[in-house]
Amino acid sequence: MRTSKHLCTPFIFLLILLACSGPGTPEQTPAAKTGPTVQQLAWKKIGEGALLIDVRTLAEFKQAHLEGAGNIPFDQIEKRVAELGDDKNRPIVVYCHSGNRSSIARKTLLKLGFTEAIDGGGFQSMLRARE
Repeated sequence: MRTSKHLCTPFIFLLILLACSGPGTPEQTPAAKTGPTVQQLAWKKIGEGALLIDVRTLAEFKQAHLEGAGNIPFDQIEKRVAELGDDKNRPIVVYCHSGNRSSIARKTLLKLGFTEAIDGGGFQSMLRARE
């Protein structure tokens, strides 16, 4: 019995060492390469002529909005689809306060036949990406 305890001790010590070693500290691990954010891609599309639509309420839009944006609240898109024009292939970037309503708006636009509906996410994220 005493021999088995002596054999187990080095094994347990080895397991502890392996568990503590991990893949390396952040300084040793190469940084992950990140590409452009969704908002940066949205700004690129806007620069290329995409429509920019704020899908928040009119009151929110009046408080502040991105320059060049039109306003169609997310729950009115189907009723006001004519305001988006006839070109279903023209990119449309939608944004809201946090990204929830713009996600719904994007799905609605796709359902209506628009081929390039882009969810820009939230207002502040769009502002930060433009800086």
